[in-house]
Amino acid sequence: LVWQDLFFVGLATVVSVLHRGQPLLLMLSIFLTCYLVVWCFALMITGQTRHAYAIALGLSGLLFVWPSPIGCLILFGVLYAIARSGIVKCFHLFADWSPDPWRSCNPNLRALSSQQKQRDRRLGWPYDVLSPKRIEDSISVGWSAALGILVGWWCFALVFLHVPAGCQDPLMAACLIAIIVGGVRLLAYLVGSAAPLSIRGRVLNHRWILPRYDVVLIAPLLIVLLALTMISISSFPWIPVSILTAIVAGGSVFISLACPPGLEEWKLTGSHRIVPGIGSRISEYVETP
Repeated sequence: LVWQDLFFVGLATVVSVLHRGQPLLLMLSIFLTCYLVVWCFALMITGQTRHAYAIALGLSGLLFVWPSPIGCLILFGVLYAIARSGIVKCFHLFADWSPDPWRSCNPNLRALSSQQKQRDRRLGWPYDVLSPKRIEDSISVGWSAALGILVGWWCFALVFLHVPAGCQDPLMAACLIAIIVGGVRLLAYLVGSAAPLSIRGRVLNHRWILPRYDVVLIAPLLIVLLALTMISISSFPWIPVSILTAIVAGGSVFISLACPPGLEEWKLTGSHRIVPGIGSRISEYVETP
């Protein structure tokens, strides 16, 4: 932040107080919130994930201290110190920045990326699928748990502060979204991969379960089991809905990200048949001179 920011924010604060009767720190709070949100995403893209996580977790505290101007200023001060620390470290590591996160924002980079992908696909289907590919975006168990805690805490704060006691709607919505997340995870694993035996083959060969293939069903089933368990527990009036909603949201995120096998392990070592996936062109062939 620079003094020019203070000038314009102060001017907006004076105008809002004199002409609209708004609270004195409203404009400053809105400005700092937007500032921290932008830097949270920027730090995440540039690799300062710990600072971004701390800011995202701390911003939820605004929901609790918003009625107190002193509490808001203290929290903003702490979060700004964290953001500034991340910004300094970020620019010290400027040479290590990866341009990949910016490809989706830059049409020229996106075109170059698309052309490079086309050049890399030289053999056609199924040979390109058979070649091993590193999946760089895998998430560790520790970060999976951290993201689950973050999502769960935000859900708890929103439901606890803004939903009347006894209302079951947030829990039902969280369960529905959790089941959708589990379905998306299952779809990511099964696209381009088919079972080694059909249902008829399982029946005829008395192989009802194929452990190395059916393992991908564990995560979606755990998510469904978690949702059903929380719905059944919600019948007890002494358990707050906010806690149950947080458990469903955070638990589904953790299970989706951390439950084995990893996507790379599944694609390379899973017991499945390779079939054309979305966007695969079976008519591709190898051109020889």
